[in-house]
Amino acid sequence: MCNTLDRQMELFKVCAPPPDIVVEDLYIRTRSGTAELQEDKCMLSPNSEITTDTYFNIFSSSKYAEYTKIKKVTIATEVSGKLCVELRSFSDTGEQTIETTEIDSEKPKEVKFSFCIQDLERGEPFFHYLVYHSYEESVIHSFGSYISDLVPDEVELGIVICTFNREERVIRTLDLIDQMVSDERYGLKDKITVFVVDSGRTLDGGSINYDYVRLIPNRNKGGSGGFTKGIIESRKNKKTHILLMDDDIELDPNVIYKTFNLISVLNEEHKEAFVLGGMLLPETPNIQYEAGAEYLKGFRRGKHMLDLSDIRALLQNDEWVRADYGGWWYMCMPESAAEELPLPLFIKLDDVEFGLRRMKDHIIMNGIGIWHDSFESKTNPVTDHYFLRRNTLILYSMYGKKNGIYAGISHLLRMLHCIKEEKSDEYLYTRRAVNDFLRGPEFIADAEQTEIFEMTSDPNETILSAKSTKTGKIWEIFKKASPAELLSLLSESIILATKWNGLAKQYRRSAQYLSSQDYWDKEL
Repeated sequence: MCNTLDRQMELFKVCAPPPDIVVEDLYIRTRSGTAELQEDKCMLSPNSEITTDTYFNIFSSSKYAEYTKIKKVTIATEVSGKLCVELRSFSDTGEQTIETTEIDSEKPKEVKFSFCIQDLERGEPFFHYLVYHSYEESVIHSFGSYISDLVPDEVELGIVICTFNREERVIRTLDLIDQMVSDERYGLKDKITVFVVDSGRTLDGGSINYDYVRLIPNRNKGGSGGFTKGIIESRKNKKTHILLMDDDIELDPNVIYKTFNLISVLNEEHKEAFVLGGMLLPETPNIQYEAGAEYLKGFRRGKHMLDLSDIRALLQNDEWVRADYGGWWYMCMPESAAEELPLPLFIKLDDVEFGLRRMKDHIIMNGIGIWHDSFESKTNPVTDHYFLRRNTLILYSMYGKKNGIYAGISHLLRMLHCIKEEKSDEYLYTRRAVNDFLRGPEFIADAEQTEIFEMTSDPNETILSAKSTKTGKIWEIFKKASPAELLSLLSESIILATKWNGLAKQYRRSAQYLSSQDYWDKEL
């Protein structure tokens, strides 16, 4: 049995979709009839039925039961007209009605339901939500909020936004956050500080007029350096938790509110858990691209391409799956996880490496996600062929994912393919990446990594200037490359294979220093 609800703490608000985001099925689902949103109200025509069994508004009861101290939950909504309001549940066995309240009133009436979650089976996704069915014209004055039965832990959240030349996007995100922080109903004043790390030094401090936002001009040390600077500042300011966010996301600020309240009620078993935000696609806003991902046992995006407008997909989204890391587009962690800082990888795979090293537990939950462009839609030869390749080699060596023979042979075959297909950018940047990896962690530690962006592919200086007939014949490779070039490539591949184990030891040994406060104080 659950105890009576003698204390109240809001977990999250049930919300209508923001006016500039056309994703109704992620907020309110219309099963029949029509529902029209007018300011803060929802107008139902006769014989209409709407539900809150959606990505942002469904209550993930099994998740809260497993990860938090909550035992009992209450949902209160306010309606008028002639309608019924139902509390329903959903699981693998289907939908069930738990309780129904009939309303016939011209004045707004509060409808309240309570339910227990403490005895739910672990690992079996289970939801609660409300269903509204109108008999005549009716009004939902408030969709309400989910309220818990305990006093939350004290949480102070540092939000870190690392930016480089995206002034408009950052200011827009800050405006959205301020709509929440300045609203007394959220109770977040003095509990959140936003650290905007400006690696491009292009943001005007005068355009950011919020007393809880701190603008930090920073040397351009890439995403890893920018986020590290923000993490350091968060820890200096005694924040209990740190939320990393990209500068080019589309955000519903209620996601931050839900995250804040979730981490304040975590149970002892999961207090150190990372909260991994889902990445939804702006061009298809109901499709989730990734929520957590595996790396060591073979790269696999978690919850990939789920259609979150489908309630069955929401069940899949709340299932536990292995994750080695969470993307820094939206990832929240306890301050203790940052006792070791990220490695100076500049960009690409810095979040992967940090997760492999520091994340021991994670939570992925419906309603905690943002919109972000897919990586396939953003291509750049420097990031794709230099940083991604170099950092892949570093991670493979550090974490024993591949051996030296594999690394050497795969490099040789990849470069021969580039010659054959005249992929000059990939060839040049990949060979530079391999050479810099071979120079060891001391080079990574001391290099001014922005200079790689100044490297250009001059056709007069490369082996790839000859026109290809693209016959697919292997001998075409030898027509496009000099014997000296091929010999150099073969030698490089052999060196990569033979030096692999020694370099792996060097990178592993250096990680402690390269992730230390001493190292980053010198660099930033």
